[in-house]
Amino acid sequence: MHLYPISWNKLKVSKNHPIRAFVMQFSRAIFAALTVVLISRWIGAEGRGELSLVLFAVNLIMLANEFVGGSNLANLIVTHPANRLIPFSKLWALAVCMIGCFMYYLFTTNLFFSITLFSIALPLSWLTIHYNLYHGLQKINTRNILQLLLEVFRLFAVIGMVYWTASHTLPEPENYFSAGESLQSPEILMMYAITVSIIFLISTVILWPKIIASFYGTKKPLKELLTFGFWNQNGQLVQFLNYRLNLVLLTFFLGEKMHAGIYSNALLIADSIWIFGNSFASIAHMRMIQSGNAIFRADITLRYAVIATIGTVFGCAIIPLIPNSVYIQVFGIDFVNLRYSAILLIPAILALGASTLFSHYLHATNQFKYLLFANLSGLILQVILACVLIPVKGLAGACLSADAGFILILILVFRKFRKQNPDAHLHGRFHLKSIWQTLTRSEFN
Repeated sequence: MHLYPISWNKLKVSKNHPIRAFVMQFSRAIFAALTVVLISRWIGAEGRGELSLVLFAVNLIMLANEFVGGSNLANLIVTHPANRLIPFSKLWALAVCMIGCFMYYLFTTNLFFSITLFSIALPLSWLTIHYNLYHGLQKINTRNILQLLLEVFRLFAVIGMVYWTASHTLPEPENYFSAGESLQSPEILMMYAITVSIIFLISTVILWPKIIASFYGTKKPLKELLTFGFWNQNGQLVQFLNYRLNLVLLTFFLGEKMHAGIYSNALLIADSIWIFGNSFASIAHMRMIQSGNAIFRADITLRYAVIATIGTVFGCAIIPLIPNSVYIQVFGIDFVNLRYSAILLIPAILALGASTLFSHYLHATNQFKYLLFANLSGLILQVILACVLIPVKGLAGACLSADAGFILILILVFRKFRKQNPDAHLHGRFHLKSIWQTLTRSEFN
């Protein structure tokens, strides 16, 4: 007897269905990759490393902002009025950006970078608040369009910038793609600030009625903004360090930013493959927080985890098939070790691609403490191995330590999911037709 109470055959097509989400995320990844390719050629591995370290600081500020204005908003906006969420979230973002940029100045004494950091972090923080509101309001398509627009604007901005720079510095530039180090990281950071500000203004226009309503009759903010955000964002902070801390450790142990630049581009390749898990997980997360059906949550987690894993395996299989000469031709001679680093990262890419759905399951069911435990366990293992391996093996040591950390996270989150759902399994045969139904249907009756 079929015990699953909701029929997968009675699903209705929606703007939020996974294929549309995946296409948008995939397109976004392509534009982001093109931007990084051009930047890598025009500023070299050393400049790319410097840029990555500054953006590392931006992301740290963003993570501090998301203690209040993060994904906990997506959960809370479903059941609470906007005037208890939005005003305090935006004030928190302003305070965090001011404190974060001041601390950056104290550590670096670079006033220009500190100001630029603020001009990127503040609109990006407020835009992130909007993204999470879209998520909770089931407007995933709107969020994805804005994220894609940001990457499109950024790509054309960097092309326009290098065209202008090269035309004023080179006598007869015949090939702007290989025009050499035509840009510097400060110029690129200013371009980042301008493009994210434009997208934030567009998003503000879209959400204008909701924003106006939120400031009319503003009430005391919910304590859950901090309590939910505290446990959730600690997990997000630790997960970010799992992604990016090796950039800092490479620079610390090896003393050159070039290694951080190569590792950063290897992460770009990984990010392009992780869109399988990220795009499907965002849809699954939205459905899970809208449903109280435990069987449904377990079933959708397993289905999307299988699909995300299949896509991730396919993406990883392509990495070693591309000759090293192609990587050099695309990114530049400074990135001669990029292919080798990307191949070494394949276990980490597979582990994260498979674990993303289970992590989102824990997040959607408010199990933030365990998610923090899993991410922190992976980070501790990664840091210990990185401190041992990077001084000896360099880039290879960074990749191997990341592999171990992400594999441990996969083991922990999957084990927790199975413990809570011992009877969970894929209902019915899971073949190509079933996969297509899963991807093209979205709403449950």
